[in-house]
Amino acid sequence: MIPVSALPAPAEYALLKITLEGKDADTLRVIERKDIIETPRPAKRLKPQQAVADVILRLFGFDSLSMYYEDNAFMQMKNDVCRQVIEMNFNGYTGSIARPVQMLREFKRNSEVASNGKIHKNNVSDYRSELTTALKDEDVISFSKVLDGKEVMIVYNTSETDAKEKFILTGDHNINAGIKKMNIVYGYDPCGNVHLFNGRYNGQNISYIKIYLKPLQLLVLKNY
Repeated sequence: MIPVSALPAPAEYALLKITLEGKDADTLRVIERKDIIETPRPAKRLKPQQAVADVILRLFGFDSLSMYYEDNAFMQMKNDVCRQVIEMNFNGYTGSIARPVQMLREFKRNSEVASNGKIHKNNVSDYRSELTTALKDEDVISFSKVLDGKEVMIVYNTSETDAKEKFILTGDHNINAGIKKMNIVYGYDPCGNVHLFNGRYNGQNISYIKIYLKPLQLLVLKNY
């Protein structure tokens, strides 16, 4: 839950790559970087939920968190061309892609905390007792943006097949200590809320939520 103050520069691509020559596994050929770029591997087709999550995470500023590579590695394998088309021309899409992106872009435009809040990485765990010690989760990621006593939280289940029930720390206990719920912005019934718990574990005062996520489900919550 340490605020992200500075992001490291992206790693450089390797200039050379060794590949097998023909069917002979003992024969290797060095290909140059330009050959890799000119002959990319076929990209995996995005599911609509993945396309929405990809755009929304980038919209909220979570696209360049390279220090948390394990948490956003699922975005690194996306088709760049597909991503650019979705980001630049999402108004041309209909149905499951266009509506949430349009709605959340409007929400961000009207929310100072969503636009300019300080980024926190939220611990995710299977058990409440592990909330303060969890390092990362294999499938569920969560980040918050916090500003002037307000918090916007994004939670995403990256698994394509498995539902997940998780405990998640909020970004800042101090601002949530007297709050009883996180309000739904996107992902559940928009008139609903998620109960916010307060407690003390391993000598720390903490605030946390417990949520159930379907495969590829993304939630956006706020504490105001």
